[in-house]
Amino acid sequence: MLVLNGVMGRKTVVTDFSKTGDQVIPQAHRKPPRQQARKRHGMNDISEVFGSNTTCAVDGASALGTALRYVCDSLLSKCYTSLTTSLKNEFRRGSAKLLPNDRLLYFHLIWFLTAYHRAKGPHLSKLHTHAVLAYEAKKETDGLDASLAVEAPPPMVSYDQKAILSTLDMFSFNFVLQSIEVCATLRR
Repeated sequence: MLVLNGVMGRKTVVTDFSKTGDQVIPQAHRKPPRQQARKRHGMNDISEVFGSNTTCAVDGASALGTALRYVCDSLLSKCYTSLTTSLKNEFRRGSAKLLPNDRLLYFHLIWFLTAYHRAKGPHLSKLHTHAVLAYEAKKETDGLDASLAVEAPPPMVSYDQKAILSTLDMFSFNFVLQSIEVCATLRR
């Protein structure tokens, strides 16, 4: 009998010389069952429901973080609306230009840029708070001279939400819902 041991601990019987003809079928032996984990409380944290299951730590001050921010910001401001509108039209028509995995790539693009846009808002407000605190500290240290020079506090950096609104229409909602239903029926 020839048995292959897999990397994950699975054993597969490749040949069993005691069987003949059609009875020789490779069989995978299952791992022994693990102990059952205790059940957790029924309430889910909001981050478990809507949050990502992966995390990535990129230092915002590094060259990589700066480049990623630049790419994401330029995608959102320059071409996101026209790109998603064009792709939605192609999906509506059932165009022959589309490849089989384009739908999945479209969902990944929307997910990534929407998550980036969602994380950008609190980050911008935190930066604005730090700038206002620095302005107030400078105003206090300079004293009367600064108050006479009437310098305006730093403005809030713009947080454009128009780009993301192109993917929050009824077609996109129905498109995602239909894709989930198709995936669920294929898994049954």
